[in-house]
Amino acid sequence: MPGPMPVPSWYARVRPHPDYDNARLILIDANVVIDLTNRGAWDDELTFVMNAPAERLRLKVNAQVWAELAGLTPRSSRMPAGALAAQLAFVDDYRRTGKIIRDDGDVPFFRPERRNAYRLLDTALATTGNLSAADRPTATDAIVNRIPLLTRDVAMRDGLSRALRNGAVRAVLRAHSELGLPTTLAEISLRD
Repeated sequence: MPGPMPVPSWYARVRPHPDYDNARLILIDANVVIDLTNRGAWDDELTFVMNAPAERLRLKVNAQVWAELAGLTPRSSRMPAGALAAQLAFVDDYRRTGKIIRDDGDVPFFRPERRNAYRLLDTALATTGNLSAADRPTATDAIVNRIPLLTRDVAMRDGLSRALRNGAVRAVLRAHSELGLPTTLAEISLRD
């Protein structure tokens, strides 16, 4: 008989999110879905992420990640059609169960100051050159929406770490400190 499902150490950092009906929510990037669907990289961490009941952990896929999974970005458009179809079917299956939610970072309940912070931070992150065009909207979403990010992409975590040391990025985060935005890699990325 199998033992209990191992719980990743980062799970303790995932708090109920007031903007999402107090669900424990994490933002996943396209690499997580690709690991699950095309790379066969189901390890203990991903087993927990996908098998923990939605009442315990929900996953957010934003518009940028959805575009990558659908092959609508320059990088993902080179993926085989079968791989793209498998990715979208995977997300849709889990959306039907309530495990995965899909929305973009600019959700309707944004107060004007949060929407402004989103735009300014995205611009500041773009000027650093540390994040790819595909990774930047996901990083911005994680920060401004205060949703912990699960990425298995070392380049994204390294780029985000460097970008957070940039003066323009730090200035935006300081200027919007009243929003409670995370300011360190450890506060943003579940795998730092």
